[in-house]
Amino acid sequence: MDAVSIAIISSLAFFAVLGLIVGLVKGFAKSGSWAVEYLLATVIAVAASGFISETLGDDGIAGFAVTGVAIVIFLLFSLISGILRKVFAKNKEKRKGGFGNACNRLFGGFATAVKGAVFAGAVAAAVLTVLDFAQLESVGETFGEIYASEAWATFKPYIMDFLVVGVITASLSCGYSNGISSVLWSIIVLGLVAGAGYLSYHLAFNVEAFQGAAASLENTLIGVLGDMTEAINGSGITTLAIAQGILTAGLFFGMLVFVIMLAIFVPKMINVARDGKIFCAVDGIFGAMIACAVALGALMFVGGVLQTISDLEFMNVFTSYFDDSKIAVFYYTRNSFAALGIMPEIPLRDWLA
Repeated sequence: MDAVSIAIISSLAFFAVLGLIVGLVKGFAKSGSWAVEYLLATVIAVAASGFISETLGDDGIAGFAVTGVAIVIFLLFSLISGILRKVFAKNKEKRKGGFGNACNRLFGGFATAVKGAVFAGAVAAAVLTVLDFAQLESVGETFGEIYASEAWATFKPYIMDFLVVGVITASLSCGYSNGISSVLWSIIVLGLVAGAGYLSYHLAFNVEAFQGAAASLENTLIGVLGDMTEAINGSGITTLAIAQGILTAGLFFGMLVFVIMLAIFVPKMINVARDGKIFCAVDGIFGAMIACAVALGALMFVGGVLQTISDLEFMNVFTSYFDDSKIAVFYYTRNSFAALGIMPEIPLRDWLA
């Protein structure tokens, strides 16, 4: 076994043991168990993917079904964990010691040990995957034994599966924690930033009232650039366009200050409203649904765009990670949006091929 493999295994063991110790001290009532639910969701969805594909076929419907299994499993075990956490918390309030307290600590140790191992494993997998994408000669010399090992060949097909389920489960957790009000507000803020960018460009380049400011800025720019002005204009980029670009940036940052003020103030009002338990629960459920839908749409869209160039040579290494995947394949090589004919036309291939 090479030094890198030993280092990876050692880090997994270290973080797992560290998590075990922390969990035994804190107990399950005060420990997060998302890593356990995440692993169960991924493993069960991967195991069920073969049956689902045979039943529904290798198309978009099967992809949504496999994803649905992962979501249901994650939510089911999250609910069970939440119930156990409340039971252990009540037991601890009533009395110290006893069988209940022992289970609380054992469950906490297990959950936190899994969390530590998942964290270390995710970091190691991410580093190895990125280095593999880089295709550098030095990487082959240092990590060649790992990439040629049976362990890597076994684990590689599931890396993207874990990534996809990780994005989906993270969106569910964040959506529930923040609620639909915060999720929608985040989308609104992104829209305001994009709108500020477009409005700044429109004002600087198309609105006559701002042309005087652009012309004045151009004269200042010419004075600063001096002899370089002629060379710049000869390159196809005019000093007026540069002045308008600077004006666009100034207008954008001015509008951005207003957006940032709103982005800070409005969430405080939302947090006050979420103090009510009923509002918080309903807000969280709808927030999880919206956040998950956005995450799924983003994954499908990005995968569908990349699918159009999947046969290009520089994409070979990336595409190889999906060859035997069970879940991620429905977001890339067998993209569900593309299979259902709802993928918009993006001319990425025309730009790169």
